[in-house]
Amino acid sequence: MPQRRVHKTAGQPTILGRSHPSSGLSLVQFHPAGCDESQTCAAIWEEHDHVHLASPLLRKRAGILDPQPFIKKFPCAIGMVDAFERSMEWLDSVCYAAQATAQVRLACEAEPEWGLRCTRYDASDQTLGLGGLGHALLPDEALIEEVARQCLAQSIKSLLKEDPDFKDGQMDVLETGADTGDVATVYLPNGLSIRVCLLKKLSRPEVIQCGIHAMNRMSQTEATWQHALLVMPGLDLETPMVMGKSVTISSLEFGVIRAALLALVSKDS
Repeated sequence: MPQRRVHKTAGQPTILGRSHPSSGLSLVQFHPAGCDESQTCAAIWEEHDHVHLASPLLRKRAGILDPQPFIKKFPCAIGMVDAFERSMEWLDSVCYAAQATAQVRLACEAEPEWGLRCTRYDASDQTLGLGGLGHALLPDEALIEEVARQCLAQSIKSLLKEDPDFKDGQMDVLETGADTGDVATVYLPNGLSIRVCLLKKLSRPEVIQCGIHAMNRMSQTEATWQHALLVMPGLDLETPMVMGKSVTISSLEFGVIRAALLALVSKDS
């Protein structure tokens, strides 16, 4: 995907080179199939006869697109992460070739199948809120269970698909476990099988108890996995926490999940 003229940021778009005039600020809405309405997903603007694109939903970690911002913004379109990424890649290529935002607006109108609509920003929200683009997403601990579950499953799916460190890894998504929080079984390239569970945020003593419970589950004859990854949204962890040799505890942060799996992919099965 071309990168020279495109800037993707984790917040509101920053227009570079202020010593030169820039204009044509427009907002891009994405309308996923199955959702009642569209929401603002990006902003574009003109500068130096180039069109620049910025979106807080295009956050990459270690070169891998983090799917969680999209899921939090569009919880009604959980299964459309890949479709959104393709649409934004198309928009990126249109912006790369354009000299004015009007050209991008016309391209969106001409190819509605991408689900994108581009409108000139008129500042009608009066607070320069960019149509809600700059509003903070829900914190992880405030997510409803199904959205948090999909954030976790889609994060692991993206890592297995895009990150070369997990090449040939596989994942079986499981039915929701009311008591266990089971989300998936992940099979890493080194042969290690991991049961991934989503649990609520707990106090430290409760976290330890959950780790002990996970160890006990693995000792049962029906257990087919060798390691447990317990994910707790909102847990204040910068790095994964390891309990013994068979349990890892992580927050829902994409980078922490990746770090947990990286540590496991180097283990002997």
